[in-house]
Amino acid sequence: MTKDPIMAELVHRGVTIHCPQSVYIAPDIDPTRISRDGVVLHPGTQLRGADTLIGPDCVLGEEGPVTLDNAALGKRVHIKGGYVTRSALLDDVTIGLGAQVREGCIMEEQTTLGHNVGLKQTILMPYVTLGSQINFCDVMMGGGTSRRDHSEVGSGFVHFNFTPIGTKATASLFGDVPRGVFLRQKRIFLGGMVGAVGPLKVGFGSVVGAGSMMRNDIGDDEFVLTSAHDDVRRAVTPSGQMKPAKVAAIIDHNLNYMAQVRTLLLWYTSVRWVFCGRFRLGGLLNQQVQGILVKANEERVKRLRDLAVVIDDAQDRKPGTLPLRERVDAAIEALMQAELPQDEGVIANVTEPSLQRDAGYLDTMAGLDDAIVADGQAWLQSAVDVCMSAASRALGDLVVDDPGLRH
Repeated sequence: MTKDPIMAELVHRGVTIHCPQSVYIAPDIDPTRISRDGVVLHPGTQLRGADTLIGPDCVLGEEGPVTLDNAALGKRVHIKGGYVTRSALLDDVTIGLGAQVREGCIMEEQTTLGHNVGLKQTILMPYVTLGSQINFCDVMMGGGTSRRDHSEVGSGFVHFNFTPIGTKATASLFGDVPRGVFLRQKRIFLGGMVGAVGPLKVGFGSVVGAGSMMRNDIGDDEFVLTSAHDDVRRAVTPSGQMKPAKVAAIIDHNLNYMAQVRTLLLWYTSVRWVFCGRFRLGGLLNQQVQGILVKANEERVKRLRDLAVVIDDAQDRKPGTLPLRERVDAAIEALMQAELPQDEGVIANVTEPSLQRDAGYLDTMAGLDDAIVADGQAWLQSAVDVCMSAASRALGDLVVDDPGLRH
């Protein structure tokens, strides 16, 4: 019989704890945030943080030690071994041995990680599957319609999110929110041993061959296979000395990423909350996801501002023009303050099944009429457009000589 009062309370509530002597439950754990139903803690499990939340039928540590630190889990989450902090894992997520899921991650329903996968500030929409030995930081990815038709990232994939000038304004979009949340888009396939240099935008239905290096945006339904690079030897470009077109493109990618995150938050506050289930833990999980999305944009704001400072410090500014950092701040404020549209008709059509009979999110999305999906995609795209239009007006043209170079 354990002498630890919190562990004793968990056992009393129905949590299965194998070898309690090897399980650590921190004093700040709230037992009422851990489900009574089917939760299993294997030897080597550590639970820390007042925000830790564990839903029904979660199993931790089947293959190795697991640490949760202020992490939130939905139903039937299996973490076979690894570390998860300040992130949210929704229903039926599976994580292999040796994972490191750092702050700012959201893994939606039925997403899967192989072994030795590192994530940070990453959002995976339902069904997305990552192989093994992958670094996938500062990314949002969707695509696919089911567990048999899912977006896939091959083993050995690396998203490069740190630049030679020491900045991380590099977040990449694989898919998008307005189309992706409705789970009707073609899957994205990123082959094994591929590198991606962020920030990038990659369309649904795209295929990138194994061993490629992604340096440019990819449209919908494009196949890309890159060849070996030619040798290049030249002096290193001084930090911040980038061409205006390059600066404009990076800023555009970052602002678009922020707009996508705001739109996903709109989806969670107006639609997703209905599918939390008729129990308290589901509502708490939705709240934590919303908090992560807010912090995700705080991270992106910080990284974009850092880039603007580096460029300002390195480049001569024309007389009478504002520093880039001031223009970027104005664009960020406009984007974040833009009033997002609501479409009560779409919201009602999507949420009604769950309000009437507690229907699940994935089943509801799969059963939506095509017309409702089209209306919903248009609504969410209008939210992205509102954000981007507001930011563009505040930012102004960065490429004075050729405005067409801006995306």
